[in-house]
Amino acid sequence: MINKGDTRDVVDKLNSYALMQKNIEYVKKKIKMVESELSKIRVSTFEENRGEANNYRIEKLLDEKTKLFNKLNDLKLKKKFIMEAINSLEVIEREIIIDFYFKKYSVLKISSNKNYSERYIRKIRANALLKLLMYLN
Repeated sequence: MINKGDTRDVVDKLNSYALMQKNIEYVKKKIKMVESELSKIRVSTFEENRGEANNYRIEKLLDEKTKLFNKLNDLKLKKKFIMEAINSLEVIEREIIIDFYFKKYSVLKISSNKNYSERYIRKIRANALLKLLMYLN
């Protein structure tokens, strides 16, 4: 049987969602920086015809670019998987999860927005977390 303690991992994933988006943007910027540096080295290599030192640098930059692309794809997959899980919920559950974990609304604010009691909002959130646990694990 699943208990509330089991949902901690799901809560951590939901709380990390916003950070994932920031990390995605950061990795994209890093990729652009690496690509810019690569193009500068290739231009200078062509102009100066000094290949040895630059070939090593190009190789290192290409390795870094590959690692960054892998990290970017991993982050995007994790983010997509979380959104698929959330989208599998019933509408009211999805709205409450998004309001609580992404918009950072309190239970009181959600209950007043939805015209439900705080107790009912907590119950829906708990049920949604259990469903997410089944989906995400």
